[in-house]
Amino acid sequence: MTPPHGSLETGPDRPIIILIIDDDTGDTKLLCRALDDSGLSCDLRRAPSMQAALDGHGEEAIDLVFLDYGLPNADGLANIATVLGQWPEAAVAVVTGQGDEVIAAAAIKSGAIDYIPKRNIAAASLRRLVQNGLEVTRLRHQIEAQRQELDTFAHTLAHDLKAPLRALDYFTLSLAEGIAAGDTQAMEADRTEIAGLVARLHRTIDTLSAHLHPGQGAAHGPEPADALLRAAAANLRAEIAESGAALRAGPLPVVLCADTEVIQLLQNLIGNGIKYCRDHPPDIHVSAVPTNAGRWIFSVRDNGIGIAPEHAEQVFQPFRRLHREEEIPGTGLGLATCAKIVRRHGGRIWCEPQPQGTLFRFTLPAAPEPP
Repeated sequence: MTPPHGSLETGPDRPIIILIIDDDTGDTKLLCRALDDSGLSCDLRRAPSMQAALDGHGEEAIDLVFLDYGLPNADGLANIATVLGQWPEAAVAVVTGQGDEVIAAAAIKSGAIDYIPKRNIAAASLRRLVQNGLEVTRLRHQIEAQRQELDTFAHTLAHDLKAPLRALDYFTLSLAEGIAAGDTQAMEADRTEIAGLVARLHRTIDTLSAHLHPGQGAAHGPEPADALLRAAAANLRAEIAESGAALRAGPLPVVLCADTEVIQLLQNLIGNGIKYCRDHPPDIHVSAVPTNAGRWIFSVRDNGIGIAPEHAEQVFQPFRRLHREEEIPGTGLGLATCAKIVRRHGGRIWCEPQPQGTLFRFTLPAAPEPP
């Protein structure tokens, strides 16, 4: 998962950005002096009200918010929710006038990482609060990212095994027909295809399983993209045959990648072009052009129903579907998986809506020239 833009990764070259929301000028000055004396590298922001904070700093990346629980004409717990809604990566510390334990418990239950009575504000206590609060928030986000990763993994595992399993079913039926007809040549061809599909299934399962272990993903090496495209097409043999799809490609380069992941990437994009072409045979074209930055830009163009410009970014979000299940079956993970694979290769992927059909582009690193 991409680190949050508010970055809890602070250091000597990255001060902690702290927002103080308090209507009392004296209390704000007390907090600022204590933070200055704490030895922490801080960049302070001040706001006398929640609205002033949103108006003045709503677009900034904030690491930690000191929130006065007793802001006038405001609900302290609701303000915590507002802060977390505007700055979801920030830690929130509640500052109370009376040090009420009930208020403190309610604040922490609402998402605050800590609270401090105003009478206890001092350099040492603030240093501990800031350091512990940032660490707790970092761990919270890490746990949530892992939970989302596991959830996406479970759905992806089911989604991306369906195409090769359908291909296996297709070749099994073809093999049965060959046996009935006594056509040994056709039987041998089907047996070879089935063996290749089974081998790719094993490798795909191993690659997906590696998502559970950060840093243990599939190894990257030089891979000819035309061979990866042929493997993706083999996984989609049943869909291509049933739809009468035409799959064409220009000259494709050798790229530095995890082969099973890029096969899955191409399989999903081509499968989309087949699935979303209703009234005529799908026509899908794959090409690539080099960039000056040691990468290749791949294009996958189809003649399907297309994607509206306002949905061009949404389609890469997990579980975001533009059509009801009864209209076009799917899980809403195909393009999200594509985006994840491209990110793992240090590239980017985007959609360019066309007058007819859709054009997907993504970048992959070029393989180094052999010595």
